[in-house]
Amino acid sequence: MPLRSKAPISIASFKDTGQRHVWSATMSGGSGLGYIQKHILYRLRLTWYRVTRPGSVTKGNPYRQIWVDPDTINSTLRPNSLKQEDYLAPLRNGRFCKYRAIGMVEDGDWDTHVRPYAPRKGLLFKALEDRYHNRKPWQETEFYASVVEKVEKGLRPWNDCRNHDDILNRCERADRLIESIKRDGFKENAHPVVICIGRQGELMKSGNGQHRIMLGLMTGSKIPVLPIVRHKIWEDIRTGKSKDRSMYEGHPDLAP
Repeated sequence: MPLRSKAPISIASFKDTGQRHVWSATMSGGSGLGYIQKHILYRLRLTWYRVTRPGSVTKGNPYRQIWVDPDTINSTLRPNSLKQEDYLAPLRNGRFCKYRAIGMVEDGDWDTHVRPYAPRKGLLFKALEDRYHNRKPWQETEFYASVVEKVEKGLRPWNDCRNHDDILNRCERADRLIESIKRDGFKENAHPVVICIGRQGELMKSGNGQHRIMLGLMTGSKIPVLPIVRHKIWEDIRTGKSKDRSMYEGHPDLAP
């Protein structure tokens, strides 16, 4: 039974399929597989890299989340800035892929392909703040009006909204997140923001997560983040291979 089918992966089917098909599935992102099956394949790939590419996978649990002050996430990787042939970690839209790149360690200058990230300055932050504290209707915010205007011009703002129904659905999703955090606070696994970590321990937003970062800022809360790619220089620091570790005492990503 091919691993690309949606049927559960059994030991028998694994043996029949063979390593070549498993490897193909992991490199393609497990297209056609279920959520659990994909993550099994991602873990298989990390194990393979640990053996065949020493130093390419982070030490310890690659799925370990850490808690950070959202104010320390002040840059974001630029989309379409990296080329796959330069990196082992899978890319999507020129940035490290959200889940397929988990646990990878990369050298090079990728951590310089960034732009400043200042979430407090945008209309979305003000809209979320008004919604969180005052229950102000989305339709009365400047942000909502700006999204509607962009959609009517044929653009796809706010996580790919294409029409008015998409905008309303996105508002409902944001409200569910707000209510969840109001009721239970931030939780690991439920609310992790995906980040990358640069050579000096810089925390870089990588893709989605802006709503959770903003809600963390406006509530003064630390938030859970999932580092997917670390720079090799930083990995050496956090694991004690570099003598510079003492300069970074207190950094949330230092290996326990």
